[in-house]
Amino acid sequence: MALDKRIWMHFDLLPFVFIIPLLVVSFLLIFESSAVLSLKQGV
Repeated sequence: MALDKRIWMHFDLLPFVFIIPLLVVSFLLIFESSAVLSLKQGV
């Protein structure tokens, strides 16, 4: 039973392993695009 519980804990963490990198990448893309837009507006 302890082994099953450990496996289920890993399954609970799996979504975060995919969600967090996606959030970071999307945040970086938005930050980069907004920085490029502000640079173009400045010029």
